[in-house]
Amino acid sequence: MRAGELDRRITIDQAVTSSNALNEPIQTWISLATVWAKVTPVSDGERMRYAEVSAQITTRFLIRWSNAMSEVTPKDRVTYAGRTY
Repeated sequence: MRAGELDRRITIDQAVTSSNALNEPIQTWISLATVWAKVTPVSDGERMRYAEVSAQITTRFLIRWSNAMSEVTPKDRVTYAGRTY
């Protein structure tokens, strides 16, 4: 992967569970990292194959690996161009 292909900024948010005043669990999001990424739409064929085993996938985000990114799980989310994935 060439660095020039990583031309979009995305934010990776991590799910965190905390408690409110009544000690009820609430889910909040904290920003894990803002990184450069390559953003590509997923083809219709791929979308159909992924829907067989998991949630719907519409966009692929390709980033460089780092220690901070090793903590990313499927429960986390990506924010890009004002939209949450």
